[in-house]
Amino acid sequence: MFKLLGKIFGSQSMINAGISGIDKAVYSAEEKADYHLKFLAAYEPFKLAQRLLALLVISVYLFVFLLASVIMIWGSINENQVWIDTTTSLMELNNDTLGWPVITILAFYFAGGTVNSIRQMKKRQSNA
Repeated sequence: MFKLLGKIFGSQSMINAGISGIDKAVYSAEEKADYHLKFLAAYEPFKLAQRLLALLVISVYLFVFLLASVIMIWGSINENQVWIDTTTSLMELNNDTLGWPVITILAFYFAGGTVNSIRQMKKRQSNA
């Protein structure tokens, strides 16, 4: 008789599994915080790779820009118009090819903290 009722209504382990499933379907604030901390720990290597790639792109852009600036100054001192025109073209090419990627990288790098700060400031103002 009890086996039949157990099959109809479920055994204690099935009831516990059902309750556990319902409990896992709803996240509490503590569970969300724990999940966020685990996410941040898993995301750490990706952030390091992002920073490395950003530094590589920005360093190439700055190197070409500084090299062109030095050559332009040298051409100005020697009054060599060919060098000045060449470095002007090099700077334009540098801006055309790497300018937007550098701006985008810097925007993503600095905008995240800025947007988060603005959100917190608005939240504080609305709570006050």
